[in-house]
Amino acid sequence: MALATGALLSVVAPARAQVNTEPFRKRIRSKGVSFILQGTFDGHTGNTQGLTADGLVGLGFASGRHLAFGFGSIDYSRLNGTLGVDKSFVHLRYDYELVRFAWAEAFAQTQSDVFQRIKERDLFGAGPRVALYKDDELGVYLGVAYMFERDLTDVSPGASDRRIPFESRASVYLTAHATLRDGVDAVTTTYVQPRVDDPGDVRVLNETGFVFKVASWLSASISFTAHYDSRQPSGVLPTDTELKNAISVTR
Repeated sequence: MALATGALLSVVAPARAQVNTEPFRKRIRSKGVSFILQGTFDGHTGNTQGLTADGLVGLGFASGRHLAFGFGSIDYSRLNGTLGVDKSFVHLRYDYELVRFAWAEAFAQTQSDVFQRIKERDLFGAGPRVALYKDDELGVYLGVAYMFERDLTDVSPGASDRRIPFESRASVYLTAHATLRDGVDAVTTTYVQPRVDDPGDVRVLNETGFVFKVASWLSASISFTAHYDSRQPSGVLPTDTELKNAISVTR
């Protein structure tokens, strides 16, 4: 069981279209049930009034050829009457091992993000995941999936940038997990998701992070995320970045 409480530092409040599940996958035990909880809460009074809060809860299960896990997250910030962050997501994923280095994956996700004008984005996908290289210190994996999406954006009626509510996308990701030395792990993942009928409408996400094991029960992590969406609604920037630090207690 893992309980993580962290001080998180955001360089730019992110508006993420994809959710990178690889860091979550790394926390799941090879057998049995895993539970993860991570969160922060800051309340302010006086010259600065308001609150910032974020939390993530996850549950995983592994047995034989089966791996299943799910995560939910909420991020919210309002200071001096100004909304800074308001987003959430829930992601579910199931992997079945076909052979030693190949798996079949299926996933479902729902999310919202006020600043990306995503009222609700629901998606379902499935496809193969293969290990391009794997040993005790390094694993490189490639995943390819078909993804069906229902996308409701908050734009004015009749606006020229109103998105199609239903669309199909390809989802391709390349990820590498490495143990650099005792107590230090690194994960980097890049997702590319073009629309099937219009490849120019593409989303790209890269996340790179490090986990430093301080003691058997204590670890610290840092991650950098960059996201690009070529077809954002008017008034929304196409690129977002985020830097996060966290301290985790495990038992």
